[in-house]
Amino acid sequence: MAMHSSGEYSSGEYSSGEYDTGRGRHRNQRRSTRWLGAALVCAVSVGGVAAALTLHTNTTRSDAAVCPLPGVRLRVAATPEIATIVRSLAKSLAVASCTSVRVQVSAISAASVVAGLGRRATGPDVWIPDSSLWLAHLRTRKAAPAISHGSLVRSPVVLAIATSAARTLGPAPSFRRLIDTATTARPVVLGVGDASRSAAALVTLADFSATFAHDSTALGNFAALLRTMTAVPGGNPAILPPHPADGSAVAIATTEHAVWAVDDAAGAKTYTAIYPPAPGPTLDYPFVTLTHGVAIDRAARALLAKLVGAAAAQAFSRHGFRSTAGTAGAALVHSPGVDATFSAAVGSPDAAQVDAVLRTLAVVSQPSRLLALIDVSGSMSTPVPGATGSTRIEIARTAAAEVLGMLPADTVAGLWRFSADLTPVSDYQQLVGLGALDDAQRGQLGAAISRLQAVPNGGTGLYDSIFAAVTTVRRHFDPKRVNSVVVVTDGKDEADAAHAIALPSLLAALKAESTSTRPVKVVAVAYGPDSDPVALRSISEASGGILYTSANPRDLPAIMRNVIGRRLCRASC
Repeated sequence: MAMHSSGEYSSGEYSSGEYDTGRGRHRNQRRSTRWLGAALVCAVSVGGVAAALTLHTNTTRSDAAVCPLPGVRLRVAATPEIATIVRSLAKSLAVASCTSVRVQVSAISAASVVAGLGRRATGPDVWIPDSSLWLAHLRTRKAAPAISHGSLVRSPVVLAIATSAARTLGPAPSFRRLIDTATTARPVVLGVGDASRSAAALVTLADFSATFAHDSTALGNFAALLRTMTAVPGGNPAILPPHPADGSAVAIATTEHAVWAVDDAAGAKTYTAIYPPAPGPTLDYPFVTLTHGVAIDRAARALLAKLVGAAAAQAFSRHGFRSTAGTAGAALVHSPGVDATFSAAVGSPDAAQVDAVLRTLAVVSQPSRLLALIDVSGSMSTPVPGATGSTRIEIARTAAAEVLGMLPADTVAGLWRFSADLTPVSDYQQLVGLGALDDAQRGQLGAAISRLQAVPNGGTGLYDSIFAAVTTVRRHFDPKRVNSVVVVTDGKDEADAAHAIALPSLLAALKAESTSTRPVKVVAVAYGPDSDPVALRSISEASGGILYTSANPRDLPAIMRNVIGRRLCRASC
């Protein structure tokens, strides 16, 4: 909207995501976001609100005759939760020159600005995204100059959950308590939607990965939590729905400010913020200039000075933001759903960490097609010390059943067992063929797992069983899935002359296929002190897979959770 000397306002000239051609545009602007084709394209813009104001300095006719800068329009794209405050503060902008300035502020998500810049030759002059992560990525990809002039405010990244649901996590809800629900009958759902469009979601996932990367149990549960990911209600995690659904157990990756905003409007503790282990990362709302020139730079500097002044600090604090040092004001202190004492770090994950998270999400989005190959040789009947009389096969059954519960419905799974001479022609036997993991398939797999027993005096036909399993998975290879064989064994190969394949031949075959258009990875678990980790490592590496070792059989359940977790976040942890 335009402000005239009378104080009246007229409507703005452009809407969210659309920018007119103006002076001072950098000719390389078109290249600024090509890299985002894989991670940030198809961004959905938040409904834009545009406003403009015109400020005229007191110039005489003779002044105007010599004024080299007759006027400038400063276009500002601000993330929606901060745009109204920026627009209000910009109303009193003053530029000490003969220039008349018209400031336009649009409320638009960072992802939408990035996508808009990729489609058009021009864009905003000033950009206030929610996080410097967007800018860091542009710089990493050598995009057109985007200069950050520092942060305006900060807000810690949190998970917002309906207060009624938060009570189920105990008196002190935490990230760890939340992920521990992932394999229970009542899991908390992770609400992030398309994380490539949300800095809060990216930062949250990066923090989860960094916090639990070295804890196999938590990592496995985190993998299960990732599979619960659902679209954020309302589509914008920075603006929470004012009324969460009754009984909703969706933990939305968002900011402390978003929780404050809903609770403040309701006058009640509608949402509870779940904080990461302190000090936690924040969104930093940087002031970024995208286009340059004498007039544009002068107007941008004047706006920046206004946004970092004392009046701005008070305005941001009143609206639930923290200072650039992470200090909480009175509005946050008196808000019941947030913790103003939480130590907010001034930093956020760097571009490399975010790239790793995006790769992780790409893997998460690609469903699995896996064949489990379980050793039932005689040694699997060995009692496990310290396991209250349980045998190796009993622990293996427990671990396999737990993993089955972690697999999402879009998985294709099957189960074989192997020993020696299980059939007249093979050391392996199919128990459940590969199939979509619907209720019927899940039931068949659960029943087959419960019946697994060690074969008395049974040998270990390891190499030929792995070769046959890989061949079977490759026969009906699905390019839209991660195709793999997961083998769990406590012994060494005992080659049966009738069925065996030598290790060199197996490795040669796996290496030849690992770079083909139908790769099948072997994920091997060397289970117990009698296993052969050297051979299994060579097998997994030849196929592009990975080896896990467990000298103590009691560790198998945790290792199997780790197998699932590492399948998802191997790129980042």
